[in-house]
Amino acid sequence: MEKIERPPISELSSLKKIKKNWEQWGIELKQYQESEGKEGQRFSWREGCYKDLRLALYDLTDGHCSFCDGFPIGETSLEPIEHYYPKADFPLIAYQWENLFYCCDKCNSEANKTKFEYTLKPDDLDYIFKSYFYFDASSGKLEILENLEIDAPEKYQKAKKFLKRYGINNPKRNIARIHLMNDIKNFIKANSKEDKRGRNDFKYRYIYDYLLRLLIKNK
Repeated sequence: MEKIERPPISELSSLKKIKKNWEQWGIELKQYQESEGKEGQRFSWREGCYKDLRLALYDLTDGHCSFCDGFPIGETSLEPIEHYYPKADFPLIAYQWENLFYCCDKCNSEANKTKFEYTLKPDDLDYIFKSYFYFDASSGKLEILENLEIDAPEKYQKAKKFLKRYGINNPKRNIARIHLMNDIKNFIKANSKEDKRGRNDFKYRYIYDYLLRLLIKNK
């Protein structure tokens, strides 16, 4: 996942309704859960705020999934908004700007299968991809830097739980990443003026970075 630089909601005029109402909407959701149970939580994006919220979250990731970096979500996936803190367990922050992420349906469904545990968040202030992960071209997996297990065990566990929660190393995803490598490699090598694609036009942008470094190194 890429680092997300999330602006304060006060800077986003399109999200005025959420800024004004998120706390009250959370209270109302909690009250409903207490009377009807979590299974009947009746969550909805209030006052038509979903479209503006989705667009604001889309801009934070250039249209990539906040967790797996899949792209383009609108063509190959639904466009759910992921609650990092699940709304069933944390209803008071179900509408909080900082709890919401642009997401693909695969990551969303994987997260819904598991009990919530604290993991990495792409908008953590100290998060940097290369400080936690590297891409293994032979397996297609995202691997955690081995030294973290000894040097920073808390970070290691958060990274491990992140990979599990969002199904990042699902076998089908690993295969898809290996197949994608050829496309990106050919694009970088060709350096064609006619092909207007750039780094943000590919999913799994860490593969792009990996191959670019490799090609520069081998020149």
